[in-house]
Amino acid sequence: MELTAFTSAALKEILVRPVERSEEARFQDQMARHHYLGALAKIGQTVWYVAIWREQWVAQLSLSAAALKCGVRDRWIGWDFRSQYGRLNLIANNSRFLILPGWNRPNIGSRVLSLTERRVDTDWRTRFGHTLLLLETFVDPRRFHGGVYRAANWQELGLTQGYRRTREGYRAQADGPKRVFVRPLCADARAQLTQPDRDRFPLTGDSNSSSTPYRRKSLISNGLRFRKRPSDTLSLHLRRTGHKFSMSASRGAGRHRRLEKPCPPLRESGREIRNPCR
Repeated sequence: MELTAFTSAALKEILVRPVERSEEARFQDQMARHHYLGALAKIGQTVWYVAIWREQWVAQLSLSAAALKCGVRDRWIGWDFRSQYGRLNLIANNSRFLILPGWNRPNIGSRVLSLTERRVDTDWRTRFGHTLLLLETFVDPRRFHGGVYRAANWQELGLTQGYRRTREGYRAQADGPKRVFVRPLCADARAQLTQPDRDRFPLTGDSNSSSTPYRRKSLISNGLRFRKRPSDTLSLHLRRTGHKFSMSASRGAGRHRRLEKPCPPLRESGREIRNPCR
């Protein structure tokens, strides 16, 4: 079928699935060549998707960790500081979306987004052991107006302040505000993200998420060394001290809080693991 005659019936033949390991090099190569931001490394909780029509690649998407903070998103959700950093993993960021050359046809982009939304929660549970409640993305208004997200029923919340995150923290000067779009994956997404009953809805999402093989591996490796240090408002540093882990958090210069507690043991295949910390 010629692309110029691409019909609504043909649109229904598009499928979306995760990229297989043998296809990752192709995914990265096409993202590097055709996306204005280039390829993005697969770090942490990330799933790459490909949209296919009759064995032809139509589009590519990357879903990864949510932004650590975003003013318009956080105000829209209405969560407090503790809930925000305890449930941030229940949000995923559409960090890349690429319609491949030759496939810019009406409704293809919104169709691909809709198909991704239908399966992403199941994929997240299977791979990472917890649910997803919300998708987010940032659109540069200097290049795009976000029509494909609007067509897929995403909601525009407003603009970011434009400070881009770097390894050292955030840039000192704004680099152009981005439009913020969100897409709830269930009707009560905001209510669950702000749920005050932490016994019924734990801050880490799925109460069993820390017991999944993926979670155990990430906790055990390297003695749980984790650093995220945006320079202006938040510093989290977990480090091992004997049989304890210390957690220090600061919000602004001169204000620090220190917490210490022993790490409960986990059991795996009949043996005790001493250093995971919930």
